[in-house]
Amino acid sequence: MKRSSCIAAKSLGISDGSLAAWVKAVKAAEVPGALDANERAELERLRKENKDLRMDREILRKAAAYFAKETSLDQMVMTLIANAAMVAAARTCANRC
Repeated sequence: MKRSSCIAAKSLGISDGSLAAWVKAVKAAEVPGALDANERAELERLRKENKDLRMDREILRKAAAYFAKETSLDQMVMTLIANAAMVAAARTCANRC
């Protein structure tokens, strides 16, 4: 059951005008559209994911530019094989540690 502002003010020992001023001040201080804790956590997670994806995209862009400069298919194949071997070695090392 909702109490009237007059009854609430009386129970607090203040005037109805003081309570109305407090309520008005609180409503004015509220930020419309403010995020709650769950929304803030999700926003931080999404910002980190966005940063990671941008970094991945930049790496892929640079790799594409590098491979576009390669003059022969043999050089590209050899580079891919070398890179695959390095990735496999790094994963093996990571799994052992």
